[in-house]
Amino acid sequence: MGPEMHIAIDTMGGEDGVNLTVPAALQALEKFPELLLTL
Repeated sequence: MGPEMHIAIDTMGGEDGVNLTVPAALQALEKFPELLLTL
């Protein structure tokens, strides 16, 4: 996991990062607190 990893939550469909639902993103943050959450 590099320092550039991030999660994008975009209901319109984003172009950057990994698009996840909010619950999935929260679960990922619990497992990997170093991730940056982009709303």
